[in-house]
Amino acid sequence: MQDLADVIMMLSMKPAEVTTLRIIYYRPGESNPPEWYKPGYSWYCTGYDKNKGEAKNNPEPRQFLSMEKNLKRAKELLTWIQDAIATGKLRNPVYSINGKRNIRDFSKFLKPYGITAKRLRKIGAKHTSRVNGGQNQTS
Repeated sequence: MQDLADVIMMLSMKPAEVTTLRIIYYRPGESNPPEWYKPGYSWYCTGYDKNKGEAKNNPEPRQFLSMEKNLKRAKELLTWIQDAIATGKLRNPVYSINGKRNIRDFSKFLKPYGITAKRLRKIGAKHTSRVNGGQNQTS
């Protein structure tokens, strides 16, 4: 649960959006690969799914901004998220392990901190805006 809370905060995502991270196969051309490309690791997060209305008009995944501006560290975070999803360590908190819809476990985890998943996302979004030079940094 702590891992999920960290990801929600770092990527400013809703809990259910974390499991919709769009992971694609990517192999650059022979010359001049991007700085973030790691040879031998060819699957990368490019964004996450949009809601149904947005997806109809523009099917490209929603881009995300991370608090982490250092490309190497951001790449390590995304690689960890991809591996955690693949191994089942990071899952959609809206559903229990047996597949039933239940947000109680995640809410119980956040309760001692006096915070909700929605508030956690907003905190992350505000900080990400500050880190990335957003225009409305006081809201």
